[in-house]
This record gives sequence, C-alpha cells and structure tokens, in this order.
Amino acid sequence: MKFGYTIIYVESVEETLAFYQRAFGFALKFLHESKAYGAIR
Repeated sequence: MKFGYTIIYVESVEETLAFYQRAFGFALKFLHESKAYGAIR
C-alpha cells in the first residue's frame, strides 16, 4: 500500500503551510494564488 495524501481544513492555509515547513522541514509544493489551498511535500 502507498500513502497518497491527506487533506486538512484550516482557517489560514498560508500560516499552516509555513508552520509545517518550519516544524518538520517540508518543502512547499504550491500555494494557489487565492491562498485557499496549497500543498507541501
């Protein structure tokens, strides 16, 4: 079995992505220009 992805609904996508980058070293994959959704890897 291979893990694909998880969706987490949050108030501030930009702040949440920044947190995961700082805390766990994930790289930003993308942040939509609307800042309504994004992804890390």
